[in-house]
Amino acid sequence: HHSTHVYNLQLPLSWQIKNFKMATGIDLSRADIKSGRLNNHFRWHEGIFFGINPHFSRLNANLDLRLDQYSKNLGTQFSHNLSIAYHL
Repeated sequence: HHSTHVYNLQLPLSWQIKNFKMATGIDLSRADIKSGRLNNHFRWHEGIFFGINPHFSRLNANLDLRLDQYSKNLGTQFSHNLSIAYHL
């Protein structure tokens, strides 16, 4: 028998300055794991994120950065995304 209950809290903040949309925030979560084979345990996760989206008449771009920290020897993960679109 195995079950996992995940509790999340996300605190986002977004704003716009002229043609730039920005967003930032934090993620917190706890996973309570009940397992007959692996014993009962829990994992913590903390994350911070930032994104910027400049938009001009035909050009749209996104830059997203994220840093996540996991408990139980899962470590730290940095992820990023960059996308650019030109509308014909």
